[in-house]
Amino acid sequence: MLLVQGADPDSFGAGYSALHAAILRGDRDTVAALLANGADPNTRLEKANPVQRASEDWVLKAPLIGATPYWIAASFREAEIMKILVGGGANPLLTSLEQFERPRDRAAREDLKPLRVLGGFESALQAAIKGDSTRQRFYVTPNPNPAAEEQLSLAAVRAAIEHGVNLDHTDHNGSMAIHDASLRLLPNVIRELAEGGADVNVRDGMGRTPLDLAIASERRPNFFGFDTSIPGQTATEVLLEFGALRSDQFKL
Repeated sequence: MLLVQGADPDSFGAGYSALHAAILRGDRDTVAALLANGADPNTRLEKANPVQRASEDWVLKAPLIGATPYWIAASFREAEIMKILVGGGANPLLTSLEQFERPRDRAAREDLKPLRVLGGFESALQAAIKGDSTRQRFYVTPNPNPAAEEQLSLAAVRAAIEHGVNLDHTDHNGSMAIHDASLRLLPNVIRELAEGGADVNVRDGMGRTPLDLAIASERRPNFFGFDTSIPGQTATEVLLEFGALRSDQFKL
C-alpha cells in the first residue's frame, strides 16, 4: 500500500533501506515488491541497528556495514532471496568492504595513525559459508539441527556459484571459500566446492591448507560444549578424498 501511494523504496534515513530490512526478516514477497517498484538492489548498508546484549531482537549488526543486499542475503543463507535479487538487477560479484579495527581500540592508543584494515573484501560465496540463518539472534544457544543449517549454507553456496561468484576469490586475509568451509567443518559444502574445481591444497594468507584448518577445528572442543557435528563424512575425510594435504606434507 505504501509503495502504491508513492513511498520511496530507497528511503535511507536510518542508514539502511526497506530492502535491507525485508532481507533481515526473510520476507521474499516484500523484497520482490520493493524491487518491482524501483528499489536499488545494490545499496550498501551504512549503519547497524542498536543491539542489546543477550536479546532476540531482529537487527542488522555492525559486521554487515558496507554489505550489499545480495551479500546480506547470502550471509543469512537465503538462497531464494538471492535469486530474487539477481532477477531485480543485483550484482552478485560485489564483495564486502574492508573491515577496520574498532575505533575504541584506536582511542586506547596515543598515536593518531589511520585505523588498520583487519579483514574484509569477502565474496557472497564466503558470506554464505560464514553466515548464520538465525541472524545470531539467540545468545549462547546451540543450533538444534546443524545438518539442516549446513543444507541452508549449501543452497546459498550453489546460488552464489550459479550467479557467477568466483570460487577462487581471495579476501583481505588471503582466505578462499574452501578455507572458510574447512574451518567451519562443512563437509557437504567442501564437496560442492571441490567438485566445482576449488583447489583443496591452496594456502591461505598464513600458509595453511584447507586440511590444516579442518584438522585444527576437529581437534578444538566447542567452547560451550555443544555438539555441532554433521552426520556422515567429516570435513577431513572429504578433503582427503579429493587429495588434500597438510602444509607440512609438501616437499620442499
